[in-house]
Amino acid sequence: MQETLPFFDIATPGPVVLMPRAREQGKAENIEPEFYLSPNPYLADFVDQSKPPKPVSEHYCQDISCGKNTYAYDAHTYHTKVPPQGIGLLIDYYTRPGDVVLDPFCGSGMTGVAAVERERKAILCDISPAAAFIAYNLTVPVSSFSYIEAVNCVLQSTKELEQQLYHTQCRSCHKLTPMLYMVWSYGALCTGCKREFVLWDVARDERESVRESKIKQEFDCPYCNKHLKKRELKRTKRYPVLVGYKCCSKGPKEETASPDEYDLTTLAVLEQTEIPQNLWYPTASLPKGVNTSQPINAGITTVNKMYTRRALWAMAHLWALICQWPDPEIRAKLLFTFTSLYQRVTVFSEFRFWGGSSNTANYNVPAIMNEQNIFKTFQRKAETIRWYFRDAPDVNRQVRVSTQSACHLTQLPDKSVDYVFTDPPFGGNINYSEMNFLWES
Repeated sequence: MQETLPFFDIATPGPVVLMPRAREQGKAENIEPEFYLSPNPYLADFVDQSKPPKPVSEHYCQDISCGKNTYAYDAHTYHTKVPPQGIGLLIDYYTRPGDVVLDPFCGSGMTGVAAVERERKAILCDISPAAAFIAYNLTVPVSSFSYIEAVNCVLQSTKELEQQLYHTQCRSCHKLTPMLYMVWSYGALCTGCKREFVLWDVARDERESVRESKIKQEFDCPYCNKHLKKRELKRTKRYPVLVGYKCCSKGPKEETASPDEYDLTTLAVLEQTEIPQNLWYPTASLPKGVNTSQPINAGITTVNKMYTRRALWAMAHLWALICQWPDPEIRAKLLFTFTSLYQRVTVFSEFRFWGGSSNTANYNVPAIMNEQNIFKTFQRKAETIRWYFRDAPDVNRQVRVSTQSACHLTQLPDKSVDYVFTDPPFGGNINYSEMNFLWES
């Protein structure tokens, strides 16, 4: 692996432009997967209208139970995924190898994963460009070796910036070591005495078992002892309250400590340092809507404000490196990995005592937030995706992905689809246009 990357010259700001996959002429018997961030004109070029569908006399009547802890399911954080092994049972029952399976609300592409692994042809459509991009990358794996080699190469080139942004001092040996995360807590004003206190200091209820530990919803003011409800308090600003890192201690568990002078100085310097102008990041304004009212009311009015300063800097740096990767197939997979970080690296990532971060489909601004080390989070997610690519069946993947409305699939002629499996939007439960806004920005 190269220690330096001569082709990585971060000089041109701006978003990446994703081009449709090039078609190879004269290879109808070995069709290349087609992906468009617009209506795909080639949706129907592998259908056979003369072939009758599989005769099925009875509906599938068996219970379907399948877990979510698979590499395919965990590869991306898109909302409301259906495990592909469950979809596969229905595809096996209703279709034959070579049949065409359509999902017009494809989301992350789980129907496509199930279909192509069973040697069916998959047509996947979604009105969201984020969903279409995710679906394409999940249904068309690459060499796990080439992928993780590229990941390691990109991360190697971020070491200097990681030290600048995320290093902390080990409290035991006093050496510098990468911070894994920092916990931030809002301050709040007592409704009685009007004095400010830090929620972490007052609402934290730590138990011997982390699963039993929690942030209390009700507690007493530390100054006047008035009984308070957290949801009724006016918040002030965020304070750093905890640092997690791994250095010289034995065992898998990380060490935690209160931020020290080194941590606070790092934060102060970052607040006075501008992100390099040659790094692009989105600054789109949040649209007014159901899920966006809370962040807007909290002052998070644009996409860049969804991140801490160092998270935004790290994300912009990663984005610039990835967009210059020379192999377009690997580049797409690196961008796919990048998008999979989603909410877990924003200020919407709620702290949990047992680790990790929730992936709820809202823009809730938590009172106590967990700021992850962007580079370590990218590395962990890449390992999960590598395992998926490694275990993906080696089959001829006949896939079409299109970005368009399910109401206007005019490219598909009559009698061209053998089976439709779809999981339509959840209506009032999830506003996909708002929740996908971060990805699409």
